[in-house]
Amino acid sequence: MIGNILKVIAALIIGYLVGLLLGGMLGILIGLIPSLFIYEIVDANQSTVMSILLSAVLGGLLGYLEVRIFNRMFDANNKPLVGSLIGIPFGLIFGIFNYFVLDVSSSDTLSPGLNMVAMIYSGAVGSRIGSTIFSVFGALQTLREIVQFHKGAIKLN
Repeated sequence: MIGNILKVIAALIIGYLVGLLLGGMLGILIGLIPSLFIYEIVDANQSTVMSILLSAVLGGLLGYLEVRIFNRMFDANNKPLVGSLIGIPFGLIFGIFNYFVLDVSSSDTLSPGLNMVAMIYSGAVGSRIGSTIFSVFGALQTLREIVQFHKGAIKLN
C-alpha cells in the first residue's frame, strides 16, 4: 500500500520536473515564431489572439508528447490525439487564467530588445502547462498500472 502511494508521488514529482523542462523548452521554440513578427502582430492589434493561440498550441503539443512518452514508458496504447485534445483546454486555462493574455497596445511601446516578449511568455506558459499535464497524466497512468496489476493478481489467485 505504501509502495503504491510512493509510486504515485514519484510519478507526480518526475512528471512535474519533466513537464517543466520540456514545456519551457517547447514554449521558447514555439514562441520564436511570433517573436520574429511581434511588431506586425502588435500593429494589427492581434497580440491577445496570439497569446491565446500560443497557449492552445502548447497545450495540444504537450498533451500529444505526453501520451507518446508515457505510451513508451508504460507499454500502453493510448491515442496521442486524445492527449492533444485534453491538452488544449489545459493550455487555454493556464494561458488565460494563470498568465492572462499578452496585450501590447502599440508597437511604439516596444523597444528593439523587447521583441522576445512572445518567447518569454510562451516559455512561462509552456512550463506551467507541461508540468501540470505531465504530472497529472503520469499519476493517472501509474494508478491505472497499479489497478491493472492488482486485477491480474486477483485473477491468478
